[in-house]
Amino acid sequence: MTDKAVQVLEDIFNDRLTKRNKYSLRKYAEDLNLSPSFLGRILKGKRRLSLEKAFEIADRLGLDSKKRELFFNYVRSPSDTFKKDNRIDPKYLTENAFTIVSVWYHYAITELTYKPGFDNTIDQIADSLGISKGNAKMAVDRLLRVKMLSRDQNGRLVKTNQNFATKDIPSEALRSRHKQVLEKAHRAIDSQDFDERINTGMTFCIDKKKIPEARKKIFDFVQEMSVLMENGDKDEVYELSVSLFSLEQ
Repeated sequence: MTDKAVQVLEDIFNDRLTKRNKYSLRKYAEDLNLSPSFLGRILKGKRRLSLEKAFEIADRLGLDSKKRELFFNYVRSPSDTFKKDNRIDPKYLTENAFTIVSVWYHYAITELTYKPGFDNTIDQIADSLGISKGNAKMAVDRLLRVKMLSRDQNGRLVKTNQNFATKDIPSEALRSRHKQVLEKAHRAIDSQDFDERINTGMTFCIDKKKIPEARKKIFDFVQEMSVLMENGDKDEVYELSVSLFSLEQ
């Protein structure tokens, strides 16, 4: 965690001191769901915040999407930005919850909340993703119901966890989502400029016993790409999909 992360917490505390009578470090710790002693050690640089705890603090402070991402980047140490243990552990959805939000645009909506220009309206969601306003509104309602989204103290939509995932267990909902993503990739080949997308692949004869090892390496690769691509300006919502399958009948 860098000094800038501590400075963010100090600045917010000092701002509240000037605006609220009898505000104290103890009350600030309570607002952040931390013990006063733990918060004190953080502000003195003697304890380090995990990304998971930083996410909870950002929610409690009601930080907007841009300030949240800056705070997360400050919490990350530059030397371990790409270390596996620096990622927030995924929050696994139940099979029922995933079934409710398995249509591709649900996940896209949660990512739209990170864009600096996101105005928190159904109209913008519909226009950005090319879906109907009715579908956009119902999707937001579903995301709130399964607690993938919540509303901050200003009523703005915020993603409740940085990394949602589902167990890779065969189900009709999961198969349907994979098909939807592949169809979106198919359309992108014709609709998006070459320099705005990446399509690559390789055909090889494999040792099938290595598929479990390949699955783990692909999972780790996807997580590393998430850290790389999300560390910076939030310009547009993208999908990364990796497929490994047999060409034989």
